[in-house]
Amino acid sequence: MPLEQTDEIGRQELIDLHTHYESVVKDELDLFFKYFNFYIGLLSAMIAATLAGFFSLKESLHGNIKYVLTLGPFLIISLSILGYYFIRVYYRRFLEAIVTLINIKSMLRYTEKAELAKNIKTPIMFPSKFGGGFITQFNRKATRAILEEGSKNNWPAEDVLDKLLKKGDTLRYAKLTLMLYGATAIALMGFIIFL
Repeated sequence: MPLEQTDEIGRQELIDLHTHYESVVKDELDLFFKYFNFYIGLLSAMIAATLAGFFSLKESLHGNIKYVLTLGPFLIISLSILGYYFIRVYYRRFLEAIVTLINIKSMLRYTEKAELAKNIKTPIMFPSKFGGGFITQFNRKATRAILEEGSKNNWPAEDVLDKLLKKGDTLRYAKLTLMLYGATAIALMGFIIFL
């Protein structure tokens, strides 16, 4: 049920939202890796099948049979590109949830040094170097710089998200991996046509 204009969001609602977005982060990252692993497995099988076809037909590779075998590399290249765009969706959703969680943690003051109840041991054994709180935060310099600059300059969440998407290691490594499959397919195509 949506909140009325006059309703306030209290601490418990924020804690509930925090719990929800923590599960969204986990789910979206899980989907990212599931699809990434699916495409890696599929592309590897296609490369193996194309190589097996090439070596089993090597003696009779002339005419149109050569060009039929090049369908494998074309499919590998196409699926590499398509796979990247699919996994990018899940990575973006993951980052959307991360930025939302950062906002919720800030509203709940989870990132700051907290006033602890008398029955809780102080000081914190390993305080975060970002704000002195007890929750470990991003430690990567490029990511931290984006978050700090966004906070300092009051960027909208979507601008922070776009910059994080461009700097994200996980997506960049996935893109590089899929590009290597595409390059392998091009080399395989040359191998089929010219040998």
